Amino acid sequence: ATEGVEQLRAQGEAAFDSLRSNAKDIEAQMMASVREKPVTSLAIAAGVGFLFALIARR
Repeated sequence: ATEGVEQLRAQGEAAFDSLRSNAKDIEAQMMASVREKPVTSLAIAAGVGFLFALIARR
């Protein structure tokens, strides 16, 4: 039973590390996009904020 728990823990840690790595890659891509097109990024952020405000009102 202990061996199974250790194996599950190792798999969980590997999955978490992979997820963290993917999140860092996505963050880097987003930062590059914002630097390349700041006005577009601002417009998208404003639109998303507006949609959240509409949803929150209901």
